[in-house]
Amino acid sequence: ILISPVTLFVINSQIENELQLRFDPATEVSINITQRPDAQRNLIIIYLESLERTYGGLPATKAAYAPIQTLAANSTEATNLHQIFGTSYTIAGIVASQCGVPLLSSGLRGVFFNKRTKESLDTLLPSVTCLGDVLAQDGYTLSYLNGADLNRFSKRGFLTSHGYSRLLGSGDVSPDIMNGRSNPFGMNDALLFEYVYDEYDHLAAQTNPFALSMLTIATHGPDAFLDNDCKADNTADTQLPAAIACTAKHVNDFISYVRATPAGQHTDILVLSDHLALVNTLEDELGATERRNLFFINSNSPPEMISRQTTMLDIYPTLLENMGYTLQNGQANLGHSMFNPTENLLERFGPDGVEKLLNGNRTLAEPLWRRSPPVSSPHLSLPTSFLVWSYVLPCLSITRQYN
Repeated sequence: ILISPVTLFVINSQIENELQLRFDPATEVSINITQRPDAQRNLIIIYLESLERTYGGLPATKAAYAPIQTLAANSTEATNLHQIFGTSYTIAGIVASQCGVPLLSSGLRGVFFNKRTKESLDTLLPSVTCLGDVLAQDGYTLSYLNGADLNRFSKRGFLTSHGYSRLLGSGDVSPDIMNGRSNPFGMNDALLFEYVYDEYDHLAAQTNPFALSMLTIATHGPDAFLDNDCKADNTADTQLPAAIACTAKHVNDFISYVRATPAGQHTDILVLSDHLALVNTLEDELGATERRNLFFINSNSPPEMISRQTTMLDIYPTLLENMGYTLQNGQANLGHSMFNPTENLLERFGPDGVEKLLNGNRTLAEPLWRRSPPVSSPHLSLPTSFLVWSYVLPCLSITRQYN
């Protein structure tokens, strides 16, 4: 009973701590663009599934990760990007990096959304001003591609709610095309990148500025999903090094291609992990070290290393400022630009304080899910029987053990 997800949710959401009581979402979640860039830059965002920066220091993956490390060293790199509550799985990482807010539970729905059920919402955080909203308002064409189904974890609902108009997922690709080039989630990365090259060429040929986002799959746990042309090491205990090496090659080749085109000369390329790796064949090695997410922006700017403590929330304002936008206090919602000296959440409250602030914070969560103007809340209406059985079933289990 005590470890029931309903019990834990009720405790966290009904008993607000001091930090939550002093934190006012009305003033803390805000974005004020004081100046827009004279020359609009294109943007490419490459999310690398579970490919955290930590792999660069592990003996098993150091060599495979080296090409990514070289790219990062010639870019603007954040070396101390922490993972915080509400950013630890794919859609949460995407939301945090593009909206500057964590994906917090709104009502009991969140208990199961955060458990990675196959949830598909028509809209996600409609009252929040995200990266796509800003860029779409400024005339950008926004595109997103990934190998999995876009309806999984409400990616389609999120993207269409926030300015994206061109979308491609596994559900949009013919089974004949994916035949022999698929994995349990959808299409392999090699096939995905073929679509990405085509999409880049299409966008680069247009007159409007563009933002192209994509998400890979190969480095997903528990032991990677290799392309047909990505050589596996059948003698190894883990295939993650092979997957990292192949992903690094895809990324290097694509960035080189972009830089060789006219549009690539005024394009910023962000490469980052969507979240820290979950359970996989290198979890013991990862767990024995200090873990950090991957983040670097490859652009025309001189290389720069940012060592301050940051989170995924800080990526959104950092991107805008890197593209030439000026933000009041360097802030975009709960994120603070890495280029601005204003304290971010992690510097302000510390890791434990951020956990206390966000975990179960219904005062912060509810406005994020509210439609604008406010209408009926999108909370899931769960039948009373569910609430009953969430307590009855553990009781029955305990009773059986003692009978």
